[in-house]
Amino acid sequence: MTLENGHSNNGDGTGAPAGRWLSVQAAATELEVTTRTIYRFINDGKLAAYRIGRVYRIMRTDLQAFLESAALQPGDLAHLVEDRPNGTDEPPGLQATA
Repeated sequence: MTLENGHSNNGDGTGAPAGRWLSVQAAATELEVTTRTIYRFINDGKLAAYRIGRVYRIMRTDLQAFLESAALQPGDLAHLVEDRPNGTDEPPGLQATA
């Protein structure tokens, strides 16, 4: 987030500078997933990461690109949406009767 003074903060309400790099834990916290999920995204080649010494870091721009690539498009959930022949959202047999 960019503040009025032109500086950025990390969005945690502290006003601390937003770093260019995120730890795996910080990326997991931002996405509300486990660190294991982040490591899986990295291992699968879905999320770029860098080994710096003994730690792994993720660039904020790479995390943003990952999120943009993960955005759902219309129709992506078609396999989860069952067509209801009666035209309602209720499963057959649960419709209100008049």
